[in-house]
Amino acid sequence: MDKTLAICALGEILIDFTPDGFTEIGYPKYIENPGGGPVNLTAAAASFGAPSAFIGKIGNDAHGHFAQNCLRDAGVDVSGVVVDPSRGTTLAFVTLQPDGERDFTFYRRHEADIALDWAEVDRGLLEKCRIFHIDCLSLTDEPARSATENAARYAKSHGAYLSYDPNFRANLCTDPDAVGRMTRVLDWGVDLVKVSEEEGAMLTGETEPVKIGSAILSHGAKLVAVTRGKDGAVLVTQAGVYGQNAYPAHAIDATGAGDTFWGTFLAAFWETGASLDAFAADLSAVAACAARAACAAALCTEKKGGLPSIPRRADVERIVTGAVPRPTELVR
Repeated sequence: MDKTLAICALGEILIDFTPDGFTEIGYPKYIENPGGGPVNLTAAAASFGAPSAFIGKIGNDAHGHFAQNCLRDAGVDVSGVVVDPSRGTTLAFVTLQPDGERDFTFYRRHEADIALDWAEVDRGLLEKCRIFHIDCLSLTDEPARSATENAARYAKSHGAYLSYDPNFRANLCTDPDAVGRMTRVLDWGVDLVKVSEEEGAMLTGETEPVKIGSAILSHGAKLVAVTRGKDGAVLVTQAGVYGQNAYPAHAIDATGAGDTFWGTFLAAFWETGASLDAFAADLSAVAACAARAACAAALCTEKKGGLPSIPRRADVERIVTGAVPRPTELVR
């Protein structure tokens, strides 16, 4: 089958309730935003121009339909979203820190996203995507755990590159084997990996970005991006190492910034038309994609919420090409 789809992601789809001030009598107010790492990633890729699709499961409730509609409005193919009439949609309440970093409180014990069954996964999307992306939050419970592994192996068998972002959340990954399970994914034939420094340390036992990247490459990956928040990112391939500085931003909410970085990077890689081997061997091409990814991630932090804060490609390109010298001065 022709690879008419750039990126397909499978995983959690949920609602983030983001703080938005207080009522006149002092009660907290929240904004309802669609979220989930793979959701944000596909929306970021679509915003950059890469045809993208999402596979997941929502409850037959207002929250689930809202999330699905928002993702569709963002240009993502949602034909792979399954509706479960017997379960609710996962909810998360966000606590924001002064620097834009955040903590999450999840309501996800028996919700729909962890009930996705392999029999419900759209094989056609897996067959026609060039890149298939997963994270570890769909591995916390069955049947979604088996559905994720089966989908990854199926997509690989049909010629897709496998992308992986652990997206570790300690309050969801609570069983004793959570870190081990997250690490074993590296041996599924993963090609592209994005990790934070903290996740990299859990996966490899290393703390220095280049060593983290090298350790993950030893599992067979072709490219590893180690994100470092305000310190940018380090990208490691067999050809060498590229360090990407962070773009300046007036950060108010970092929700979705890592997903936006990786979704933009994958979309930019897809747009090159190169094989992954050729791309990973060309550090100048890696650098060009990383610059756009870092810029998109920075702009994402300047608004509240994950999916609603994903920037337009035109804004990213104006900054990266120097047409706008300071991203913090953008008016959007």
